[in-house]
Amino acid sequence: MACVPRRLAARSAVWLLALAVGACSANKPEVCQQMDQLKVTTRQVTNMNVAAGGIDALSQALSQVKPKLQSVVISAASQFPTEVSDVQASMSLLQRRVSEAKASPTPATLGEVKVALTNLHSSVEALAKAMDQTC
Repeated sequence: MACVPRRLAARSAVWLLALAVGACSANKPEVCQQMDQLKVTTRQVTNMNVAAGGIDALSQALSQVKPKLQSVVISAASQFPTEVSDVQASMSLLQRRVSEAKASPTPATLGEVKVALTNLHSSVEALAKAMDQTC
């Protein structure tokens, strides 16, 4: 009979642990969800084949990144100013490179777009890493 209370106690402990873990994930700051959305969208843009899809498709895809980036900037700038600034600079550079490629679509300008895409991806990943303890 002594086993029944132990089993009940063990089950209760597992249930309470699961409840606590669920509560922790539900209590993640909103900026974490925003960052997750930004990472997904940035990854999609970074993985685009600009040569196949065209610079207009990339430009349109960047319009999906902008609002997600703005949300993260508003939420994270005070806590992660350096990383947020790097992401903003990378996004600005990418937008300039896309404009240049639209005006003159040469292998050189398309290559610069690819470099800028890589920089954006790297800066978003660096911000995400800096936010790991928060999220």
